This record gives sequence, structure tokens and C-alpha cells, in this order.
Amino acid sequence: MSRHLRHLALLLTPTLLAATITLVVVSLSRPAPATAALPHDLNLQNRYCYSWDFLNNTGYDATGLLIRLQGLRTIDEVYTGTLNPFGAPVPSSGYDAVSDAYTLVFSNGLVFNGDAARLGLCTDQPSLQLDPSTGVSPFAWMSGSQLLSPSPLFIGIDWDWLSRDHLQVHLVNSQNLTLTLFSLNLLSAGVPLPLDDLTVNPVELLPMATQWVTDVEVLTPQASSAFDVFFSPALGNLQPEQALLQAPDYPYVLQATLATADDPGNLIHLYSQATSPPAQVYVPMVMR
Repeated sequence: MSRHLRHLALLLTPTLLAATITLVVVSLSRPAPATAALPHDLNLQNRYCYSWDFLNNTGYDATGLLIRLQGLRTIDEVYTGTLNPFGAPVPSSGYDAVSDAYTLVFSNGLVFNGDAARLGLCTDQPSLQLDPSTGVSPFAWMSGSQLLSPSPLFIGIDWDWLSRDHLQVHLVNSQNLTLTLFSLNLLSAGVPLPLDDLTVNPVELLPMATQWVTDVEVLTPQASSAFDVFFSPALGNLQPEQALLQAPDYPYVLQATLATADDPGNLIHLYSQATSPPAQVYVPMVMR
């Protein structure tokens, strides 16, 4: 290397070194990327599943069933197993934008008076509620095209994640009768259960996460009851039965048993699966 080039290199070396250090310092001192939760409607397909069985106490054999559900725009899966004697809903079932309700009509089956049937579905919505907007019973047994009474028992449910660490479940008694709540448990599924397995035999084998009801409770007509559970990496001041370790996209199953207050034999068993909120997504900040 010539004397001139060696002299130029000596001059440039401190400058390059200083620039390199400056870049490292800027990189290390740059604020951590901003975080943003997943949008509510992203990756939520089949995040919520519901399954419940109920009694035909109309005094007649039923050949069909109608249910109108509030706020459901899409249903991704419907239970068509052996406890649903009707199979798939009729093709005219679907969402009505005017009433913001999803109607399911089942036919060509048979449920004898005194027997039970089961419905189940999966959706992206954390709420399962009847739609009373038309004034016609939103849940009814049918004989041909005729609606039968009384209506099957139903209990509404809302999964409300108030924060990543706080789940509040609402049970809503929208029917004009008093219900007795015998049990309400939150179970740890570990892996998501198929809709067909949201029933007593698989669910009763799951480990208990929280036992909300240890004695019977009364749910009056048109009333809502809230039940809380807290998730924390450390128990702190929480009682062990009130605290669970939080994990993203973790499946939990709710199990509830209810009956009409005047007829303990008129039972409904509700099973609902939901997954905890997804992990936060890091969205890099664009430096301009």
C-alpha cells in the first residue's frame, strides 16, 4: 500500500469506528417495539363452541325444532351426532340481517315426549343468546310446522374477557321461569375438544380449574349472574381455587347443570368451550 493510502486509512479508521459505536448505541437505546392485541375478529373461527341437551316435555312427540339466536352471523359447525335425531338444519336456515339473528330449523326427526335431544354449534362469537325480537318463541319444539309449548329449557352464556388476566362468565336466564343452578364449573381442556366431545363423558374426565357453584343457586326470570376467574403467573393474595396460570390460546370448558325450580327432572346440561385470548403481536414501529 502506498504511503498516501496508508495515511488516508489512518485518518478514516477513527471515523468509521465512531460511526459503528454510534449505530450500536442507537440500536440498543431504541424503544422496544410497540405491541398490539389481535383484532377481535382475527383467527377466532371456532374459538367458541356450545352444546346443550334438553327435555321434550310438551306432551307430544316432536318432529322438528326451531331456535333463533341473537347476534350470530356465521355458524361454522353444527352438531349432527346421534343425540341430534334431526341431523343437519334445513337449507333455509341462516342469518337475517334485519333482526341480526341466526335461525336454525331442524326437521324429519322424532323426539318422543319425555325424551331429550342435544344441539351444538361452533362460532366466532363469545355469546349464545336467544332472540326474542319477533315476539314468536325463539326456541320451540315442532310437530310438522306447528310450534309446541312449553319451550325447551335454555340458558344464555357470555364469555367476557375483561382483560388477559380476568375472565367473567355471565349466565342469562331469558325465559319466563325460575331456574335452579346445581353446578357450574370451569375445566381445563389442555387441547381443544371436538364439538362431538362436548358432552358429559369426555368433559367429566377433565381436571377442575374453578368450581363456581358449591351449593344450589336460583336464577330468576330475565336475570343475569356473573362469575369471575383470575389468571396470574403468581397467586399473590388470590385463593388457589380463584387463580389459574394464564396461557394464550388455551382451551377451557364450562359445564353447567340447571333445572326448572318446580320440576327438578326438567334438566338442561350446558357445555361450552372457549380459548383464552391469543398472544400479543409485536408491531414494529416505523422510524421516519
